[in-house]
Amino acid sequence: MSRRVEPSIGLPPRDWTRSDVAIEPRLPAAGGLDHAPDVDAPVARDITADAGLDRISEAPQLRRPIETGTPVQGPDWAALFDQSPIMQAVLTLDGDVIAANDQAVMLSGWPREVLIGQPFWDAPCWNPDEINRAQGRHLINVAAAGVISREQRSCQLLDAEGQLQQRSIELTLTPLRDAHGRVVHLQVIGVDISELENRWQEISDQGVRLFESTLQALPSALFICEAPSGRLMYANEPFDALWRQSVQPVMSFDDYGQWRGYDAEGRRYDNRQWPMARAILSGDVVRGEHVEIERGDGSRGLLRMSAAPVRDNTGQILAGVVICDDITELRQLELAHSQAQVREAAAVEASQLKSAFLSSMSHEIRTPMNAIIGMTSILLDTALSAEQRDSAEVIRSSGEHLLTVINDILDYSKIEAGRMQLEYTTFSLHECIETSIDLVAGSAQKKNVELGYLIAAGLPDTLLGDSGRLRQVLVNLLSNAVKFTPDGGQVSIEVHAQALADQAYQIMIDVRDTGIGIDPAVLPTLFDAFTQADASTTRRFGGTGLGLSISKRLVELMGGEIGAESEPGVGSVFRFSFRTEAVALQQRVAASTLSSASLRGRRVLIVDDIEINQRILRHYAEQWGMTPVCTTSPIEALNWVQRGDAFDFALLDFNMPAMDGMQLSRALRELRSEAELPILILSSAAQEVHEPGVVSGIVMKPIKPSRLLEEMNAVLLKTTAVRPAASASYKLPHDLGERHPLRILVAEDNAVNQKVARLLLQRLGYNADFVGDGREAVTSVERQTYDLVLLDVQMPVMDGLSAAREITQRWPTGQRPRLVAMTANATLEDRRACEASGMDDYIAKPVAPERLVDALQRCPRRDDLAAVDEDRDFNPDMVASVRATFDDEGLQEIVAALVLDLPRQQREIALAIEQRQSAPLIRQAHTMRGNCEMFGALQLAALCRQVELRAAVDLDTALTDAGPMLSRYQTLVQRLNRLAPIH
Repeated sequence: MSRRVEPSIGLPPRDWTRSDVAIEPRLPAAGGLDHAPDVDAPVARDITADAGLDRISEAPQLRRPIETGTPVQGPDWAALFDQSPIMQAVLTLDGDVIAANDQAVMLSGWPREVLIGQPFWDAPCWNPDEINRAQGRHLINVAAAGVISREQRSCQLLDAEGQLQQRSIELTLTPLRDAHGRVVHLQVIGVDISELENRWQEISDQGVRLFESTLQALPSALFICEAPSGRLMYANEPFDALWRQSVQPVMSFDDYGQWRGYDAEGRRYDNRQWPMARAILSGDVVRGEHVEIERGDGSRGLLRMSAAPVRDNTGQILAGVVICDDITELRQLELAHSQAQVREAAAVEASQLKSAFLSSMSHEIRTPMNAIIGMTSILLDTALSAEQRDSAEVIRSSGEHLLTVINDILDYSKIEAGRMQLEYTTFSLHECIETSIDLVAGSAQKKNVELGYLIAAGLPDTLLGDSGRLRQVLVNLLSNAVKFTPDGGQVSIEVHAQALADQAYQIMIDVRDTGIGIDPAVLPTLFDAFTQADASTTRRFGGTGLGLSISKRLVELMGGEIGAESEPGVGSVFRFSFRTEAVALQQRVAASTLSSASLRGRRVLIVDDIEINQRILRHYAEQWGMTPVCTTSPIEALNWVQRGDAFDFALLDFNMPAMDGMQLSRALRELRSEAELPILILSSAAQEVHEPGVVSGIVMKPIKPSRLLEEMNAVLLKTTAVRPAASASYKLPHDLGERHPLRILVAEDNAVNQKVARLLLQRLGYNADFVGDGREAVTSVERQTYDLVLLDVQMPVMDGLSAAREITQRWPTGQRPRLVAMTANATLEDRRACEASGMDDYIAKPVAPERLVDALQRCPRRDDLAAVDEDRDFNPDMVASVRATFDDEGLQEIVAALVLDLPRQQREIALAIEQRQSAPLIRQAHTMRGNCEMFGALQLAALCRQVELRAAVDLDTALTDAGPMLSRYQTLVQRLNRLAPIH
């Protein structure tokens, strides 16, 4: 009987009735089966008339191999037919056998002489009953009609031991046609597929077992209910565990009553309200419905149930499948998490209140601190005895230390409250490091600690980031390094970079010292708040223990990491990184690349007993194209010169054992004249060390490449480079009022602060007007012309921010004074609030004299005329100053950078106007402002700054001003290009 065998799971079904034969075979041409057929011109023949197919297997000449010497005309088709491993037979159109090979004879169970002429389906192997004969006649009729038919049949065979075996045979009946296309005979091919079928059945059984094992292994409870009765057909093991009882037989929906479940409203489910019942009866798909149940042990649990109907090809529902998950513990965790969120919100609120309190306290403390530090600075600028000066210095240093503690606590509170934000601007990495070193240079000189820094070659100098916060991290690490390094030690900075994609860089900075080191047990908690290396550290060295914790948070905000390595008694290395972007050359060109042409190819002798100093000097010498020759021994250097080695320069450290730099200079001068061997002394001492004719120049440590390059060029040109003042105290420029006259108004309500400001300004040569609130300031500006208004932010009647907003609204840029905020609120948010109100500058209290001087020098004196012409956007004196600083070649390089960058700026601003985007407009306005300030185009710089600030709050106005800003900036660049044309 025919049947279809298909695997239950995992394997594709086989279609035993499908025909893969595209071309129907034809009989071989006349001449018999003992020569090859001509496939190009097939000719049909009557196989019964040509020797008869019933005698193919009996013909000895066709059944035996061709004997030796017989001419070979083609394959022995009869032998191939007989010896084929598959059953083959040829039938009449009525189904009688007229030819059969050995396999067909063996399969039939009859001798060949009996089989030939008998109906094919009467062979004993086919179990010839009426049904099988009828099915066989049907196949023959289909093939006789010209259609290839295929069927699988069961066959009974005797094995070698005489046992009857059931085999599966795949039969294919193919019509054979004559030259006219008429079907004249049928070909039968049979293949024993018993082994293949057994393998398929085995695979099918494995799939079923795998499927059942998978269902049992599911962590979720799964059961299947029959439709439409609701009878439980299958349930995996977690199902019983879910209910914590043995489920009784469920034959219909009426048996669902043994389960007690409740919906989200607490109503008990009716038997037909359960998700599985709704899936079977209504075809609903239920997703994640929460059901509270009563378990068999009396406890309650929460289930998440999903149910869906299973349909056949016609869409009729056959069953319903349900998946349940016990989410009792999850709900408990959610409740606990919700309670934790409430507690967290309360903690955040408390932190915000704490931050607000600390900010307020900071302001209250800074106000008297402004008077203390300001008056002390004025006092130090007067004639004092040594004892009085020492006392005043103690007062000022103590005040500055207290201010540092206040800043640390304020920064830490902002970080804890999540209010610390970075301010991204372009900055010079060299300048940031040098200014950081300058801030600790005084402390290092007192302890005779060597300071130095080394930046790897090829690292971009102009970066985008928060230079203030980077400097804060550097100063903190450098201060700690100097603090914990004994007298005569070394502290150095080494900078490396890893290039990322799209001009991005990962900057790595190492701060090394030869200090007391840190106990390895303390390193894991070193960056925790209020942590120091040991309990005595605070007593011995001071500090809050917040510096490293703040540095860690700042570094993480900048996209980097920070860590430390240390060996007690040897020293420490603090290593941190941050992400940044390189910025195309805009305002400045690094000094190390401008004036080094005259040094290329020269040999320089470097003598320093400290390895890091040698590395720094060698690095810069090689960067400038020089050939450095280094040694730590003055005697060795002297021997080199004595034997005739040629050197164009000598760089000698002042403090060296056995023979210091001056002694070595005198010895070298006896061998070479100053013209033959210029000598530069590298000194950390505060006083100048100079002997005419012996030493050509002095470079103060820490070594700055720009200063060293300037001094070396000065020696070559026989000019005197400007040396920095030896005193660490800031000297007020008493003639500033004469050199840079300004009309100044000060709005300050605190009488003490008014006195401090009046005395400072008088010392600088200014007589300022004073008012007590913002309203009086606006009235004063209305009444007379001022170049500068210093506005305290917190004042009665009208505060400084409100006054700034009213002044900027009533008077446009160029017709109003420059507004400078003075505030004890030192947060980034306070600074941004000042900028948003229209302030042009910002000074934090306590007001440092040098910062006030910088603010005054940035303020231009304005005329009373409101008109703005082209010449107001151009300052020849500033151009001459830039030329004097960088020489003609340097000026041309800067102007070339401006000219080359102008088309890109034009495109970005045009795109910003077209697409109404603030970010590119802010970026380009900021860049243009810096370029304008460098060349003294201050009114245009003010317009750029106005566009930059307004783009964030009033885009329409900013876009309106962007066109005139760009037009005036183009004119400025064109005029600069005429003065310093690009070759």
